[in-house]
Amino acid sequence: MPYFLMTLSDEMIEVGVELNKVRNRMTDLDLEFEKLKKGLLLNENIDLLKSLEKFGSEKKNVVDELYKGGFISNDESDILNTHIWENRYRHKMSD
Repeated sequence: MPYFLMTLSDEMIEVGVELNKVRNRMTDLDLEFEKLKKGLLLNENIDLLKSLEKFGSEKKNVVDELYKGGFISNDESDILNTHIWENRYRHKMSD
């Protein structure tokens, strides 16, 4: 095999190894960032049910944004949305 091809393939292997290292580091950083976002609500001891009350009719949108942003899990989103639905304002029908 010609020398220049050997050098090129060695360089490709080196770059491939470095790329894998960088990808792994990015994955680690993504996980740390997700933990940080979730931890913000826990560390600040924020009661989401109580905090959502100030958003009135926009509660569901706030829950959706918290979920999209990674601050709450799918299960937490479902629980909050169920609570919002079950406690929504309903007109009372008279007999």
